[in-house]
Amino acid sequence: MFALTGPNSLSSTGFFEKSKVTELDLNLFNQLFNSKQTKQKLELNYTCCFSGLSVANVFISRRTTLKNGIRKITLKYIKDPKVCPFYFYDRAGSVSAASGDLAIFINNIILGV
Repeated sequence: MFALTGPNSLSSTGFFEKSKVTELDLNLFNQLFNSKQTKQKLELNYTCCFSGLSVANVFISRRTTLKNGIRKITLKYIKDPKVCPFYFYDRAGSVSAASGDLAIFINNIILGV
């Protein structure tokens, strides 16, 4: 996955030569799934079919393994944990993401916000 995001993005600078491409790899997701740290803070840059490109400041609320062996991470908003949570699913090396029951596309993750 590739994303043009942040202050160096094509939309911010207006020049392709000055824009910065960030690559989101599975090593970051493996680090999140294997970490034992609680309340780890993240900034998610994601795309949703309803709201388009969005940013969410979240923390890791819970890590679980479902009956069929799928690993799941629950992420909640920092400012209002009662709002619909985000989920990461690890299905044997294939990672997917959701906001509630709606699939989302993760553009970028910034750790420790």
